[in-house]
Amino acid sequence: ELQQTLKYNDINALNSSSETLLHVAAANGHLTIMEYLISKGAKIDVKDKKGRTPLHGAAEKGHGDAVKVLLRCDLSSDIMESALFRAVQENLHGIVAALIDRGTDINAYNEMQYTPLLLACETGKAESAEVLIEKGADFSIKTPASDTALHLAVQAGAASIANLLLRKGIEINLMNQANETPLHIAALHNKGALAGLLVNAGAKINAVTKEFVTPLHIASQRGNTDVAQQLLYHKANVNVKDKESKTPLHFAAERGDKAMVEMLLNANADPNAQDKEKKTPLHTHLPANLCVWGCSALDLLDSLPMLINPIGRLGINQREEQRVPKTLLTRCCFQDTVRCYTDIQYLAGPSLDISVLYPMTWY
Repeated sequence: ELQQTLKYNDINALNSSSETLLHVAAANGHLTIMEYLISKGAKIDVKDKKGRTPLHGAAEKGHGDAVKVLLRCDLSSDIMESALFRAVQENLHGIVAALIDRGTDINAYNEMQYTPLLLACETGKAESAEVLIEKGADFSIKTPASDTALHLAVQAGAASIANLLLRKGIEINLMNQANETPLHIAALHNKGALAGLLVNAGAKINAVTKEFVTPLHIASQRGNTDVAQQLLYHKANVNVKDKESKTPLHFAAERGDKAMVEMLLNANADPNAQDKEKKTPLHTHLPANLCVWGCSALDLLDSLPMLINPIGRLGINQREEQRVPKTLLTRCCFQDTVRCYTDIQYLAGPSLDISVLYPMTWY
């Protein structure tokens, strides 16, 4: 029937999607029809409206045998390379292997300047990444932002890919354009298990960016407790300071993160550490929780007692010039003014600096 139809019709005729008969046969894995069409002169490089050739369609649908039929033809390198990226995207590792075995450039670049391996790592396609690595993909190639395959695998939470890259000898402390190591990326995305893996494999636990930010700074600033626990367990410097002389505790206090503050204090974080503006973690905690148009004491009281306590771990020292600035108290107004003022004064203890509540203007 097909032979009779083709006798009076163009074998390369297009449908409304600009697909040829070979496109349709390949996308459906009809091997006999594909072989017949090719033998009768069907073009293998025609692109449909989405820019796909029959090889792309077969790869996207996971028809490995159809891919092999097409790979026996004389295909351009561009077609084979784009098919490789499509196969990686769909994690069709068998097709990835077939394309590489046919001679497709394993380190080809796509329009984003990614190699197939970088794409597999970023999207967490473990099986495809394994095929690429085992077949010799160059894992020293970086993205335009200088992220390595390991940076991308960590960001994707792909532990198996990260493990394989480390076993193959990828450099663990390489930095991207932001001077972030893979461990910084783990901290940023709260990948606790991967943070532990990286540290055990030799990652510098106190590595710093251009702003002198460590992984623990990042975890504390973002409230990523899983990573913070791993870093503290592996003895990260809890009192390390960034470019502004802020410690991880400054960041945790600033966002009112009770769990993180407690974790850092239990690891011997210094509540009296001062940044460049001579502010302790308590100073940074108060402005974040006192607002100009109203002051809710609920969030404030969650972590404030841990920064000010009678045992001696003081965030406010009454005998030194580290008292709650009265300007912070005068910012309390309207709904919860008295409540906030009373709570802070009670927790801080008697202090001339905070015992005067300035008159307020009511609007």
